[in-house]
Amino acid sequence: MGWLFSHPTRDALISELTANGETDNCTRTVIDHHLVDNVLWQIVMLVPKRDGVVRGVAAGETCTLIGCDLLDVHGGRWGHKSLDESSGPFYWSCPLHFLPRATHGINLEWREGVRRYHAAR
Repeated sequence: MGWLFSHPTRDALISELTANGETDNCTRTVIDHHLVDNVLWQIVMLVPKRDGVVRGVAAGETCTLIGCDLLDVHGGRWGHKSLDESSGPFYWSCPLHFLPRATHGINLEWREGVRRYHAAR
């Protein structure tokens, strides 16, 4: 996915990204979030309403994943690029306490990078 610039302020963008929501396909609940510079980390619980919305998760089942939103401003509008753990984002500032809470999209190599990042600090 590319970048989407749509908000007049960083706070407005973060508020929308961390809000719970529901679509025709899925219910989304933000369990926790943490901002490190312009990287927004989230623990998100998803409940798909039909099969195939979330890979490997049947309709009505719950999965919890780590999300990473990169934040930036362009042309006076704040925007984001959404990633998740399964894509192995090249960012490792994810809070360590998020790791055991995610049950879906686990990327062991990326998690090791997160642990190395925190150990070196």
